[in-house]
Amino acid sequence: MKNSLLALAFAGTVSLTAFAAPPQNPAAAAAAEATKKILAIDKPVPKSSFGIPAKPQDGHDPFYPTSDRLFAVKASPKHSPSSASSAIVFNGISGSKDRPFAMINGHTFAEGEEAPVNTSAGRIRVLLVAIKDDRAIVEIAGERRELTFQGR
Repeated sequence: MKNSLLALAFAGTVSLTAFAAPPQNPAAAAAAEATKKILAIDKPVPKSSFGIPAKPQDGHDPFYPTSDRLFAVKASPKHSPSSASSAIVFNGISGSKDRPFAMINGHTFAEGEEAPVNTSAGRIRVLLVAIKDDRAIVEIAGERRELTFQGR
């Protein structure tokens, strides 16, 4: 019984080695691996592009497929700097003589400070250049203006 098991095990080992792949040369295996890497590097990586479709035939919103909000025409209002700067109001001066503050459209500025302010034409950035007696010199979109405090 023991001899027959050994014979069977030997026959199985011989048959498995006959069907196994022949051993490769380590240099040939390394060359094949390098070739695979070179081929992978030579292929350019495709760039993803995400765009909003212009019409329903071009695509749809994946989260709201039946919505047509992507295709609605949106017209943004165009504001010229002069119309936006005309909505600027100089509300007053506070602080001390050494460190004055100017209030423009409800926002308090120190000299040299820049910040967005709300106007009837939308939010615009205002830079307070200088404060003099009852005047404030501001810069809006590269245009300098002198605002005068009218008082009550």
